[in-house]
Amino acid sequence: MHDAELPGLPAVLALRPSYLRYKPGTSLIATVRVAGAPAQAVVYPVGVHDKLGRLVRAARAAGDLIRAEEELGIAIVAAAADRALPGIRAALARHPHAETLAYKPARRWVARCDECGVIIKAHAPDRAGAALAGHRALAPLVPTAELVRAGDDGVLETRIVPGAVASGSADARAAGRILAGVHAAPVPAEERRVDAPAPGALAAVLPALAEREARLAEGIREALAAGTRTAPVHGDFSADQVLTGPAGTFVIDLDRAGVGDPHADLGSWAADEIARGIPRALAGAALREGYVAAGGSITEAALLAHTAAGVLRRAAEPFRRQDEGWQSECERMLGEAEALLALARVRGDEALPGAAAATPDATVIAHRAGRRAVLRSGDRFVKLARASRFAGIADRAERVTGLATLRAPRILRRDDARATLSLESVGERTLLEAGRDLGGDDFRAAWRTVGAGLAELAELDPSGLPTHGVDEELAAIRRALAGGGLHAPDEYALVERGLRSGSGPRGVLHRDLHDKQLLLPASGIAPIRLIDVDTLGVGERALDVANLLVHLELREVQGMLPEGRARLGAAALREGFGGGAVWDRVPAYAAAARLRLAGVYAARRGGDHASREMLRRVPAPVTSAAPRATSPSSPSAAASSRRSSRRDR
Repeated sequence: MHDAELPGLPAVLALRPSYLRYKPGTSLIATVRVAGAPAQAVVYPVGVHDKLGRLVRAARAAGDLIRAEEELGIAIVAAAADRALPGIRAALARHPHAETLAYKPARRWVARCDECGVIIKAHAPDRAGAALAGHRALAPLVPTAELVRAGDDGVLETRIVPGAVASGSADARAAGRILAGVHAAPVPAEERRVDAPAPGALAAVLPALAEREARLAEGIREALAAGTRTAPVHGDFSADQVLTGPAGTFVIDLDRAGVGDPHADLGSWAADEIARGIPRALAGAALREGYVAAGGSITEAALLAHTAAGVLRRAAEPFRRQDEGWQSECERMLGEAEALLALARVRGDEALPGAAAATPDATVIAHRAGRRAVLRSGDRFVKLARASRFAGIADRAERVTGLATLRAPRILRRDDARATLSLESVGERTLLEAGRDLGGDDFRAAWRTVGAGLAELAELDPSGLPTHGVDEELAAIRRALAGGGLHAPDEYALVERGLRSGSGPRGVLHRDLHDKQLLLPASGIAPIRLIDVDTLGVGERALDVANLLVHLELREVQGMLPEGRARLGAAALREGFGGGAVWDRVPAYAAAARLRLAGVYAARRGGDHASREMLRRVPAPVTSAAPRATSPSSPSAAASSRRSSRRDR
């Protein structure tokens, strides 16, 4: 790692710190070991301020200076020199034979003195009061270590509790039973509120993840804001806060106790297990068993959201510990938190009777709140719908099972009571994903198959399917434009004229067909599977053709397909579909698809470029890699002149 403002950074990292906090361009504070003892290492910018000088002078005067290289902005000092934790020096004076167990500079120091039989914790003085209050609030509710000293210097001392850190299902169930009793206790009148865990600090060390982290943190905050239940809580519950032995099970480290959502304790335990590599489906399971057996109640959506919060809070820990491969581990943790939040949103969707299918072992593929969701669970997909729409969705899925060219997933189970449909898992990659890697011949062959399959789909029995005509297509465009806050009256007028100027051959439509609805095997291109047929209807066949062609253009705009692939795919699609009057109507529906996608992407984070390009291309020739030039009076140019005020947000 390199930071031009912190030239001493490589030298400190070479010492293999066990813990560190890093602010790019500002500071690095780390725990290192010198002669077997933990010490504080700091790195500051050279010549910017005198923080390093003050630390070095004070440590030298006290005999705590281990190393100083002011030309690199480095200082290494004994833990007793930590100015934020003045209680360390006093504690070591009382307990000269104490063994340091944990040290996070400027945060907390923990030691064990076997001669005195105590655990010693030094906090920053301004935080010691809160730690003492937490201990006193929870100690009457759990078997815990006796408090023997609370000093003004920020030091708390408790009796050593014999036992080992909880491990195994039996210990976790015992911890769950204790936790249920804590959460059932009355909320104290003078409550100390425990806030939801803060997000991690990935952006500082992995800037490429900054947007994902910020989006996830905001989503977690929204999810946790919905909680209304409060109870006494531990505040940082995990297996290493529970000791078991001949004397029983004890809960320790009550410094963060207070009042909060009880799911935070359950989620914290599960998050700790996920961080240690335990699969999501198993994390916290034994704890929950004991908890429920002892009368504790769980709201699954809240538990998933709090687990996501706990995982995100820990996401930067692999960096702080300087674990081998910390970059990939940080990203894994971020992905786990994202998956948990997505499950929480589905589980809390009261419009979906089958929401209970969003178990921790599932993965959310798609979710439109209040309407539908698609999960992947093991070797199958599970589709959830509103009860009022389920019969139609199931009928459409059954209707396409006989297709020979674009094969549909086999239905494994239909549950009308829960409005869920289980389908076999088909395909490992979308046509979009494969399109980046396929050779030219395979790419053309895949799109020829899609064209032929589209022609077969159009010939299905249309009885009972809803009609999707020009009016319905225009209504869909208006909804998309409104959703994206996009004002484009000239483009809309052009599209409406085109759609109302004639009509073409009709048949069964997918209505939302694009390259992410077509799945290919892990290798090769056959068979190609067609998924997500909830929108089947009857209308002009040109609609599906145009939607596929415009998505090919869109992928080039997004940089997801190499330049030239749109033309290649379009030619192959036409070859597979065949000729005829359908193609006379494709330009009108292509313009409609571009305008609709302009609205869709205007509403998406990071979709501005795609939205602008789709809007600019509304009047362009079909599958053109670069739209024809437009005059200042054209609708597209007029839209460009309004772009700075195109959103009503």
